[in-house]
Amino acid sequence: MMRTRMGTRRGSGLRPVLAAALLASAAAAPSLLAYGHYSRSGKPVVWADAMAIVNLHPFSFEVGSDAELATMYALLEWNLVTGGSFEFFIFDPPLDTDPLDNQDGVSTVAFLVPEAFPAGVFAATVLSTQGNEIIEADTSFSSGVPWTLDIPDPIPPYENIDFIGVAGHEFGHTLGLLHEDRRIVARMNTTYSQQAAWIVHADDRLGLRTLYPGQGKEVELYGHAWIKETDGTEPAIPSPSPAPGGLKGGDRFRARATVENLGNDASGAFSIAYVLSADDAPSPDDALLGGQAGISAPGGAAGTVQPELTVPAGARPGEYYLILIVDSEDAIAEPDEEENFAVFADRIRILAGGPSGRFRRGDSNADGGLDLADAIRTLNHIFAGGRAPGCPDAADWDDDGDLTIGDPIGLLSYLFASAPPSPPPGPLACGADPTADGLGACIDPHCP
Repeated sequence: MMRTRMGTRRGSGLRPVLAAALLASAAAAPSLLAYGHYSRSGKPVVWADAMAIVNLHPFSFEVGSDAELATMYALLEWNLVTGGSFEFFIFDPPLDTDPLDNQDGVSTVAFLVPEAFPAGVFAATVLSTQGNEIIEADTSFSSGVPWTLDIPDPIPPYENIDFIGVAGHEFGHTLGLLHEDRRIVARMNTTYSQQAAWIVHADDRLGLRTLYPGQGKEVELYGHAWIKETDGTEPAIPSPSPAPGGLKGGDRFRARATVENLGNDASGAFSIAYVLSADDAPSPDDALLGGQAGISAPGGAAGTVQPELTVPAGARPGEYYLILIVDSEDAIAEPDEEENFAVFADRIRILAGGPSGRFRRGDSNADGGLDLADAIRTLNHIFAGGRAPGCPDAADWDDDGDLTIGDPIGLLSYLFASAPPSPPPGPLACGADPTADGLGACIDPHCP
């Protein structure tokens, strides 16, 4: 029998740091990412029958308590990975076992006094193995840590520690995963980064599916404003502010983010978009900054995006949320369509000044030409709740200061029925809107 201890450490400024696993291992990199797992004699070390029964110690987890429910949620996240077969179960009723006995055949989860941990460690998992089989995994958490079950601090220094994220990391060790130290944001990153580890990421899921393959296929796109810039134990960090000094209308900039396919099936082509928003959730009235089309992601893949963005001319001065929208044209069917946006930690400050808006009337999608796609873009906004055109005045074909069904009809009549052109600046030349209205100014990248 071999036992391995893994610990979760707290670094300077309360930053959690996860200690390296001690069991000899071989990193596996099946086609896409780089999760690591335990191995012996070239074969994975796993649970027989793809299951583990854990005991939530009754002195630590009162039945129905928030702590018990949070722990069960952290376990359940691993159970729900499509394409994997591993399952956690819990003893019901719980057993009064000794949390420090790592050879009693019971995988116990418990809170212990801080003195039970080495200096700086606040969570640990001990595995017991026979050959290539895990037979016990005991996980303990320090009772002296400021745990929270609410939204954790987004960036260091951390005044509270996200219990569900740390527990999910430790249970990843329980099922046989090691730390991930490539340039990949993962729950199994050696250095724990709070909100970056809220979910079981694509790399974590790929590891579970490889160790415990199962049934089912899905595409699940996910975006977040975290990046990991180096190989090694450095933590994932919030995406750097693209403009700490502020931006004016017409300014161009880039904002780096991460897009993942949490599923195990390849996506088709999809688009991303960045918007400026008055609040921390996207809405059809947000100002479009730009994006990127034609992205595709194999199952379990992750990568960074950083398209060039443009602040609309006439954007009102103030502070705005910068939001990334993944699959912005709703091209991909997913089990959860609510996870397709990410809010950057740093807000964007828009300064007064900048150029006045110039556009071609009718060019709703600001691609430099007029065609059927412009009418579809306006119709999608009016009737399907799609994003507002980046230049609303360009979509206002009849220049009445409002976007109605008459605007795409007027454009289609001009394109296909020889109807008269739109009011100034017209569909052929760039110019400013001569009519004051409430649609707001805009900028067309094809009309400098």
